[in-house]
Amino acid sequence: MAFVVGGCGNVFKIDRASQAEDFTSGPDVETLVVHGDYAVGALAATGGLDTWMKVTRLNLECVVTFYQPDGSFYLTEHECEIYPWSNSIRISAQEPMGKLMWQLSNGHFSMLQGNERVDVLNSVSYRDYAEAILNITTAPVRLLDQKSEYLKKPEPVKIAGLWYHMIEQVYPLGQALSADIKKKGDWRYEPYWSEAIFCQNRDSSFVSLLFLSDVDEQKFLAVRAYDYDIYAGQKVIVPRKIEIFRTDARSVIKERLVTIDFK
Repeated sequence: MAFVVGGCGNVFKIDRASQAEDFTSGPDVETLVVHGDYAVGALAATGGLDTWMKVTRLNLECVVTFYQPDGSFYLTEHECEIYPWSNSIRISAQEPMGKLMWQLSNGHFSMLQGNERVDVLNSVSYRDYAEAILNITTAPVRLLDQKSEYLKKPEPVKIAGLWYHMIEQVYPLGQALSADIKKKGDWRYEPYWSEAIFCQNRDSSFVSLLFLSDVDEQKFLAVRAYDYDIYAGQKVIVPRKIEIFRTDARSVIKERLVTIDFK
């Protein structure tokens, strides 16, 4: 067993304005619409829409294992603040070189404390790690997102012995989600992932598998969720274990990159 910390340097900064952002808002009930049987099933399996509507924040502490190509791994602890209805996540970690904190909100990534070049995650980027956790834990709410559309494939697909309904996230042309893009006057929005597919287990209705692809960067990830249970203090059901894998362009799962065990 070996512990590895990647990166070098000790340059730290704090964006106090971003750190103070409050994401604890609930859904806009006047515009909230549940489209498709897949969204109905995902919500019902994890506590129901009424229950999710009362959840503005999930505080999840976890033990994280980052696996290295040489067979070693780095073990650490993270605290994840997840805001389902704000489509946001804030992650903090106390590492040997100091505290790190990063945030993903509506597609905008920022490093609140620490330096993104000081890479302690090694196997995945800070942003990709945040994308994986946010999307798989809040999948029932993400399927209600009106800033994108979801297209369910006509036939289920068998993956590793289980049947899944494949639900692809697509963005309408001419719609900008990023504030930075709006400032530039460019309303042609290019999503961070060229393809995002939410896989809903046909039997349980849990959206427990997610494929994320960036074709230009040749980056392909699979995110799997396990051990669904009731979140303490709430009635929503969330995964207690998440794994992130590298895949090839055909979504064939390769090596495991990260394991996240929530306490």
